[in-house]
Amino acid sequence: MGAEKKWFVVFLVITILYAAMIFALSSSSDPPGSAEGRRTVPYFSHVAHTVLYFGLAFCVFETLRRYPDGMETNIYALTFVIVVLYGVSDEVHQHFVPYRTFMLIDIFFNSLGAGILVTSRFILEKYFNPCTLR
Repeated sequence: MGAEKKWFVVFLVITILYAAMIFALSSSSDPPGSAEGRRTVPYFSHVAHTVLYFGLAFCVFETLRRYPDGMETNIYALTFVIVVLYGVSDEVHQHFVPYRTFMLIDIFFNSLGAGILVTSRFILEKYFNPCTLR
C-alpha cells in the first residue's frame, strides 16, 4: 500500500469513528455534559453543535484531500454537502430517540460548523499556503 493510500485509509477510519461518536452522542436521551453545560454556558447546545460539526468537516476534508489519485471535484463544496447531509440525518435520527427532538436550529449550527471549516481552509490555502492546493 502506497503512502498516499495509507494516509487516506487512516483519515477515513478517523472520520468514520468521529461520525460514530456523534451518532452515539445523539442516541443518548441525555448526552454527557448537556445538563451542566446548559446551566453554565449560554447557548451550550449551539456551541456544541458548531464545534462537533467543525471537527467532522475537518475529518471529511482531510480524508477527501488524501483521496488516491486526487479528486476531480471541488472538495470544499463536497465536504460541506457531506457534513450537512450527515447533520440532517442525525437530526432525523434524534426524532426517534426518547426525550430528543428534530430541530432545524441544530441543522443550522451543524452547517455553520462545516461552513466555518470550509471557508477558513479555503482562505488559508488560497492566500497563505498556496503549496497545499491540488
